Amino acid sequence: MKIFITDNDGNLIPVDGKSVVIELNSGGTIEIAEEYSRDDVPEGINLWGGREPSPSLSFEEIKARTEGLGVYPIAANALHVFPYKLSPKE
Repeated sequence: MKIFITDNDGNLIPVDGKSVVIELNSGGTIEIAEEYSRDDVPEGINLWGGREPSPSLSFEEIKARTEGLGVYPIAANALHVFPYKLSPKE
């Protein structure tokens, strides 16, 4: 997977890395990572709400940095994706 950012003129600038973490103004994060390849699924990416789970972390640490993902299709070629956490019942 190749990662790029765009400059103010729309030019692609290559970035060396394994994934991209986007922090929204709300403080929520979405991580875009290379897909774990499966033969029956076309090549793509994985989107993680919060951060990608790491097997080196405890369950509580994984739970603390994980968020759900909301997905709204807005066009045939566009999705609105946002992180959210369910609030515990009072």
